[in-house]
Amino acid sequence: MTMILLVCIVVSIALIFYVFWRDEQNKKNLSKIFLKPGNIFSSGQSTANYQGVDYSYEYSSGGRNSPPFFKISIQFKSGGEFSIVKESKVDLFFKKIGINREVQTGDYDFDKKCYILSNQPEYASRCFESPENRSAVASIFSLGFTETNHDGKIIEARWDNFRSTSNLDPSLVIKTLDSLIALSKNLPSNVSRPTAMGYPLWVVKRAIVYAIPSILAVTGFVFYAWGSVQYKPLDPWDFFIDSLKF
Repeated sequence: MTMILLVCIVVSIALIFYVFWRDEQNKKNLSKIFLKPGNIFSSGQSTANYQGVDYSYEYSSGGRNSPPFFKISIQFKSGGEFSIVKESKVDLFFKKIGINREVQTGDYDFDKKCYILSNQPEYASRCFESPENRSAVASIFSLGFTETNHDGKIIEARWDNFRSTSNLDPSLVIKTLDSLIALSKNLPSNVSRPTAMGYPLWVVKRAIVYAIPSILAVTGFVFYAWGSVQYKPLDPWDFFIDSLKF
């Protein structure tokens, strides 16, 4: 019994030291990456400058319900948005049967590998008419990143399930930034948003979504009140309530 307890204690101590050692190795590996383009590496989210362009980067080792990730972003303001992921077999299947409608560029190789999602398909289509923009995204994915996103404020390269290893290429950030900067130079900064009745289309759609159930609720209440006056119930409410007691 004493031997088993001693083994458990030794194993626990070894695991604790391993966790600390792994975290230190992750920090050392990431510090190698940021040695050239960045200023000083620190865990979490930080900012730095590369060739006159401010950028931010964030690394998370993950948790119980979230995978580790690494992302790099630069600022770029526009009136549009998009998200590009690697096309999976599931995406391809639903696209073939007509359920998924993605933005197509006309470039067969790019469309086969990349899946473009956007609430503004006209803007996304304009963005990736350019072969330079498609090449920039393809380069980001070739480095290992799993997403390229633009929300109208920043352009971001994200790597889910990121694992830092001792042989991680220190030029990863530089190559990624080169692609993000190239992408930002060719994206349209302005986009004409669809309107209806002089208002942005999204405002009109939101108003309709809220208006329909509200109108139905008011109409239902009016008809209920009118019916209660015109058509008396066969059993009075007192009788109904008394029946619930038995």
